[in-house]
Amino acid sequence: SSSSSGSNCIEQQVPYSSSSFNVDVICNSLDENGFCIDKTVTCSVLISNLDNLVEGVFGIDFRFFEEGNTNNIFYSVSSEFTLGPNEQHNFEESFNIQSQGEEGIANKELTCFYTTVTVPKKEVCE
Repeated sequence: SSSSSGSNCIEQQVPYSSSSFNVDVICNSLDENGFCIDKTVTCSVLISNLDNLVEGVFGIDFRFFEEGNTNNIFYSVSSEFTLGPNEQHNFEESFNIQSQGEEGIANKELTCFYTTVTVPKKEVCE
């Protein structure tokens, strides 16, 4: 029979990297005064599972906001994907917004950022 020895085991996140973060902003339509009234913002990031053994779910949260005003997040979306050992996936989310006139949100400088919210864990024993 086997019994568990007193080895110290801890649960830790698998190693991963994020790269190729990209923000793409396109004004789809201008009004007669040249103000943007329809804008699409696309946010993407490449996540790589650097572990050789563990497969698991990675979750990314994208937040869209006016540049320089991170307190005013007008859209947030989460995306999850299962990555096998040494696999990578390009997480991408888009947001479309319409408004009127010079003060409309579509006429502002818009951007986004991401947060990694879910990373697989593995048990590591000494």
